[in-house]
Amino acid sequence: MAKVNAYLSNDENDEFDLEVVASMLQRYQQALADNNEERTATLVKRIKTFTAGTRVSISLSEEQETQIASDATVLLTVFGRYPNLSIPRERTEEKLVASMQKALKEASK
Repeated sequence: MAKVNAYLSNDENDEFDLEVVASMLQRYQQALADNNEERTATLVKRIKTFTAGTRVSISLSEEQETQIASDATVLLTVFGRYPNLSIPRERTEEKLVASMQKALKEASK
């Protein structure tokens, strides 16, 4: 839906295409309300064809930006202490502790 809304709000798109996508969006919403799965799937494919190149811009709030800055400082401290730290794919406390121990041993060599 975010991509469709971004497409519809872009003034650079062809006016006829905008009308077609808006119409398909209405039909999609009706098919969804009617629980018509086949029609819904068909309309999703058609809408995706029109909106394929559309980029969605996501903005972060001030609070999120502040949190990121704070977390970055913490991570820099951690990576400073454990320069060879490798973040495990399976993010459990046990695996992270093992990885930190390994990194500390490597740094002590």
